[in-house]
Parts: sequence; structure tokens; C-alpha cells
Amino acid sequence: MIRMDKTTMNAELVIGDTGSFSIIPKINGEAYLSDGDEVVLTVKRIRDGQVVLEKKYTKFINHKAEIVIEHEDTLNLEKGNYIYDLKVIRKDGTVDTIIPNNPSANLTLKEGVKSWI
Repeated sequence: MIRMDKTTMNAELVIGDTGSFSIIPKINGEAYLSDGDEVVLTVKRIRDGQVVLEKKYTKFINHKAEIVIEHEDTLNLEKGNYIYDLKVIRKDGTVDTIIPNNPSANLTLKEGVKSWI
């Protein structure tokens, strides 16, 4: 399970857990995700900026993207803090970073009682 602070967009996840959250980006109050758009989740290490996870989503139901981090996505990552962003690449080429008022958010990976690594 992923824990998300809706104000800061900081998130926590136990290594090896599955976590998900959904987004419905809007412009002028209107939801806009549709066929041909793409939502990209990118996770980077803070210390060197290396991308450690990138996931792309192209299926949307009622303009909603379900962002899922699978069990195996974090198995080879170290515990600690990472940064992430979510971008929408619209079919017309427009790119929107959709984390409001925060150019980068933290993702903290923690060890569970039973470590997967």
C-alpha cells in the first residue's frame, strides 16, 4: 500500500509492496485525459539523479489514470528517499507536469518486517 500526503504529494511505500493511486488532471475544471494521451511516472535517486523506475500509462477510464507500482518494481531498490514526478504527454504534444505547487515530490521506500531483498 502506498501512503500519499495530498498536500505535499510525498509518498511512502514498503519495498516489495504493491501500491496505487489515481489522478484526474483538469484544466479549467474539466478532466481531459483521453485516448492518445500518456501519463508517465518517473522515479529518480536523489543523490545522482539516476532514473530507477519509469512507468507509462495510456488507458484511462472516465479521464482517470490509475498509477500502480507493482511488487517487482521496487524489489531491487534501496530503502531511502527518491524524487518522482508525474507528467501528462497529450496527443497534441503538450506536456503537463501535474504535481501541483511542487516541482519534485519525495518517495520514501522503507523496509518491511520481512525484507524482500
